[in-house]
Amino acid sequence: MTEDKFLLEQLQNWPEQGLKLAVAEYGGLVKRVVLTVLPGADSRDVEECVADVFLKLYRSAGRFQPEAGSLKNYLCGIARHTAIDRGRRLRRLDTVTLDAAELGLSPDIADGLLRQETARLVQQAVDELPQPDREIFIRRYYYSQRVAEIAQALGLDEKAVENRLYRGRQKLKSKLSEKGVSA
Repeated sequence: MTEDKFLLEQLQNWPEQGLKLAVAEYGGLVKRVVLTVLPGADSRDVEECVADVFLKLYRSAGRFQPEAGSLKNYLCGIARHTAIDRGRRLRRLDTVTLDAAELGLSPDIADGLLRQETARLVQQAVDELPQPDREIFIRRYYYSQRVAEIAQALGLDEKAVENRLYRGRQKLKSKLSEKGVSA
């Protein structure tokens, strides 16, 4: 019996033992993949992501097809996708704070309801931006793409993207000011 088949059998029949074996065999590799996708991430986020990867392996062990590839490659794919998803969630959590800081909003906005309302107003103001400004803002502040990536994707110069971001922030400040959100 191959090592992959043995590990999968352990996961299906004795989950606790199978997970211990999987972590012992592939834990370091999974952590390296996660760190590659999430460089500079908090150690707690990395550990949670690694744990999520092994949970997903356990849940999908019955669907793994050894003839399609190695368990090592399958696990690296799970790790990569899990880390990408976690990175997106982390960026979403930081987006409201980033948007508020970028727009020069008062740091007094600590109350949860006020923060939610401010986030809604910021989103509404971004939605009102014309294209390609809206897409540039979404790519920059929601997906955390670099200016160079945005410029290449939209066929614009980097300087044009930077100018649109600057002018867009000015428009957003003005729109938010009109709606009673002060800097």
